[in-house]
Amino acid sequence: MLRKRLLIPLILSLVTFGLVVACNSVTPTSQTNPSPAENAATGAIPIGAALAQTSNLALLGQEQVIGVKMAETYFNKKGGVNGTPIKVIIQDVAGDEQGAINAINTLITQDKVVGILGPSLSQQAFAASPIADRAKVPILGPSNTAKGIPQIGEYVGRVSAPVAVVAPNAVKTALKIDPKIKKVAVFFA
Repeated sequence: MLRKRLLIPLILSLVTFGLVVACNSVTPTSQTNPSPAENAATGAIPIGAALAQTSNLALLGQEQVIGVKMAETYFNKKGGVNGTPIKVIIQDVAGDEQGAINAINTLITQDKVVGILGPSLSQQAFAASPIADRAKVPILGPSNTAKGIPQIGEYVGRVSAPVAVVAPNAVKTALKIDPKIKKVAVFFA
């Protein structure tokens, strides 16, 4: 059940993101790590996914990768975007800011993606999303809840609710389950 709840927003975000970016994109290019030239030959629209696959974030990122791959398969079975298939190119952001910076740079400069889903965490978004914004490559965070993410730039967005919305709702839900709760602990990265 938890896996399904995590995948649905990610799939919806990739779907929306892929359609918006692809419909406004320039020349399609890349693939899961074939060269941009190889993908240009196939005509696939390259969409980047900068998600954690290793480090202490592997569980979160691997769920996100599953969602991205499901969305890619779904859209391509439906004919892609206006008859053009999409190709998701996945880069590992690991668990830190430098990993996110490296992944975003690779997706933009080497893979020539038209848009990026990621990175996995807010602190990674603060470090790497400005790179995408400067390059005018739309970037959409699937799980970035920190205040200020959308304000990074014109090409930066997120699909997750901000922590200012999530935290109070989590407390309300917990109190509905057990109204006797008097103390809570908050864990965060």
